[in-house]
Amino acid sequence: MKCLIVSLLLTSMSSFALNATNAWGGAANLPARDNNTLWEEANTAYYVNDFASASALYDSIEMSGMVSSKLYYNKAGALFKMGKIGESILYYSKARRLAPADPDITHNLAIASAYTRNRIEPVPDFFLKRWMKSFGTIMSGNAWAWLSIVFLACTLAGILLYLLPLGRRLRKTGFYGSLATLVALIFAFSFARFDWSETMHPTGGIVTNSSAAVKSSPESSGKDLFLLYEGDRVSVLDKMNDWSEITVANGNRGWIRSEAVSMID
Repeated sequence: MKCLIVSLLLTSMSSFALNATNAWGGAANLPARDNNTLWEEANTAYYVNDFASASALYDSIEMSGMVSSKLYYNKAGALFKMGKIGESILYYSKARRLAPADPDITHNLAIASAYTRNRIEPVPDFFLKRWMKSFGTIMSGNAWAWLSIVFLACTLAGILLYLLPLGRRLRKTGFYGSLATLVALIFAFSFARFDWSETMHPTGGIVTNSSAAVKSSPESSGKDLFLLYEGDRVSVLDKMNDWSEITVANGNRGWIRSEAVSMID
């Protein structure tokens, strides 16, 4: 009975990991044929400082549904050169979602963020939560999903080694080995699931208007609580008609016009 429960649990994890890799799968590759021509033209426009044309060409590729961290990164650079700080931060953030360990993306996102008007001090996270967030970003969700499959295979191999009538040493190795890989599987699965959840149900957004008032209620007559400016990062909690309930890093929350915020995913 115990073996059956473990098998069902591991099978469900495997099914999720496979679905996650399918969901993330094609997002990282640049397109072929016509889009390759657009890509070359966009890069050429960028290098000759025609940033408006470069941005428009990158838009054409994006609208075709073929996206990548490289596309978002280049588009963010063009937008930054055009002085569109909010949109630049938005696309650097999109690029980091696909390639969280890329140092160039992280560096340029930090530079663009330094141009924002607000300096919102975040509420300090518990050190364990902060460590988990940091560790989870060393790889993309797709990589964590594949790694969870590897750990699943190792766990099943360890269980099989323990159940087979082999020598005591091999059975002991299988038992402790399966426990270790099961713990690793749980961590990898958790990171993959978190990233999948963010991809399927995005909450992160960037203010792309020059400024926006945050209200106490989802109506124009609501009391002004505070102002947000271009490039500020928010988390969207709920939506009602043309309004979005948001919270910022320092814990403040309220309602803002949905048109003022662009979602990262």
